[in-house]
Order: sequence, then structure tokens, then C-alpha cells
Amino acid sequence: MLTSPPEFTGAVTDLINAPIAILLILLTARIKDSRKRRKLLFVLLYLSVALTGIYGFIIHAFQLSDKTTLILWIFLYPFMHMMVLIFSLISADSNLGAKAYKRSAIILSVMTAVSCIVTELFLCFTDINALYPFIIFAVLALIPSLFMFAKKAISTKEKFSSLMTAGLIIQLIGAVFQATRNVYITLIWEFDYNSIYHVLLTVSIIVFYFAHRHCAEK
Repeated sequence: MLTSPPEFTGAVTDLINAPIAILLILLTARIKDSRKRRKLLFVLLYLSVALTGIYGFIIHAFQLSDKTTLILWIFLYPFMHMMVLIFSLISADSNLGAKAYKRSAIILSVMTAVSCIVTELFLCFTDINALYPFIIFAVLALIPSLFMFAKKAISTKEKFSSLMTAGLIIQLIGAVFQATRNVYITLIWEFDYNSIYHVLLTVSIIVFYFAHRHCAEK
């Protein structure tokens, strides 16, 4: 059986996220970017969003047994962590030198692995919502990215950095909605904190696409 709003609204917004992310993969593949690693990272970012959207749709759309839901969440959280990691790598690649990038990549990968393990332990063995350790990880990973892009946008007036900063701010606003967990808006259907985050995520990845396209085609 299907769920009802606002849970089902979360499913619909997840379902919208996935094809948009796949479309951005196809559009990014056509961008002529001399920096192959940057292009690959953007493709991987959109892929992680697409996979998260597909899994999220199944979780939110159908009334499943507790065991099935738990299994789906166990597989979903790694994709969510990967999404944050890849964006952090985009930030490091865009703002740091080669040596600093490699060092940051190692640190971020370790942070991601530790956070993913902790989140899965919370999910499987405690009554505390596993989303909380993920949100803490996401904020800790994204705040330095926001600082680096914002600093570069202010100092250089670079459109790429400005757009990436805007997209990041949108993402962090979504994280705030996720953390509060008591926000509800009615626009035909009832949107909860989760579906609001999905909408903001869609907006942010579209902004990231235009940022990348502008930078690559300069």
C-alpha cells in the first residue's frame, strides 16, 4: 500500500530528484571541461543524488515492514554520505592546490567512512534517529566548502564560486529543515521537513550544474 502525505510527498519529491539528476549527468557529459577530474566529480555527485532519490522513493512511497525499511536505510545512508563526500571533493579540487587536495581527499574519505559507520550503528542498535549523526557530518563537511567558495567569490567576483556558494547555502538551509524536524507547509499537498529538503536539493544541484557549465566554458 502507498503512504499518505506528507510521507508520500517526500516520495514524490525523491522521484522528481532522480530523473533531474540523471538529466544533469547527460548534460554534464556534453560539457567540454579541460579539467577531467572536476567533470567526473560533478557526474558522480548527480549519480549519488539519483540513487538516493530512487531509494528514498521506495522508502517513503510504500508501507513496508520494519525489517525491510531498516534494510533499505542501511543501503541508503552510504549513498547519502557519498553525496556529501563528492561535493566536498569538488570544493577541494576547485579551491586547493594538488598536494592540499590529496591531503583533504584522504581526511574527507576517513571522515565519511567513520560517519557512515556511526550512522549505521545508530540505525541498527539505538532508538536515536540515525539522521542526526549524518546531519552533523554533512554540516561539518559542507561548512568549510561554503567558507572557501564564499571567500573566493568575494575576493575574485568569480561567477562559478558565487553560484557554488548560492547552491551550498540552499543545501544548508535544507539541512536546517531536516534537523528541526517540525516544519510543515501545505501547497496542495502537505510538505514536511523531508520533502522541503528534497525540493531544495533539486534546486541546489541545478545551480551547481550552471556553475560548472559556466566555469568549464569560459
